[in-house]
Amino acid sequence: MEIDKDSLIKKLNDLGARDLGDDLLRETIFYYDKENWREGSVKFVRIRETKHGVFVAYKHHEKAAVDGAHEIEFRADNAKTVERFLEAIGLNRFRQQEKKRHTFILDKVTVDRN
Repeated sequence: MEIDKDSLIKKLNDLGARDLGDDLLRETIFYYDKENWREGSVKFVRIRETKHGVFVAYKHHEKAAVDGAHEIEFRADNAKTVERFLEAIGLNRFRQQEKKRHTFILDKVTVDRN
C-alpha cells in the first residue's frame, strides 16, 4: 500500500493528533520449534527495544482475525538477559529486525506508521 507520509502527517496534525515522534524499534523473535512457526496456531516471544525501554511479549495467534491473538506483555530491564533466559529454557532465536516507527495519538486511537 502506497501512503504519502507527508500528507498523512499533515492530516493527523490538522485533526489535532499529538505527535510522539519517531522511534527505532529493535526486535528479536524467539519460538519453540520451526514446525510450530509454520502451523496455523503460531506462538512466539518478542523482545522489543524502544526509546521507552525493553518490552517482552508472548503472542499466540490462534486464527487470522482481529481478535485471533492472545498477548501478554511486560517491561524488562535488560534485553540481553531476557535473550539468555529464553535460550536457557529452550526457545530458539528466529529473527532480528529493526524498524522506524512514527506514532501519533488521536483521541483514544494510536496511529503508527512504520
